[in-house]
Amino acid sequence: MIRATWGFRKLFLNVKHVDDIPIRRKIQQYLGSRPTYYRYMNGQLTLTP
Repeated sequence: MIRATWGFRKLFLNVKHVDDIPIRRKIQQYLGSRPTYYRYMNGQLTLTP
C-alpha cells in the first residue's frame, strides 16, 4: 500500500499573503517547474511522503 494525497490547494488558507509567495516559489523550485507545481496543487498528480 502506498500513501499519497491528491492536491494541496487548502495548504495556503491560513498563510499570510506576505509569506505565501516565497513558500510557493520554494515549492515550485523543489518540484521543478510552475506547471508541475500546479498539477500537484490541483490533484492531477499525487504527492507521496
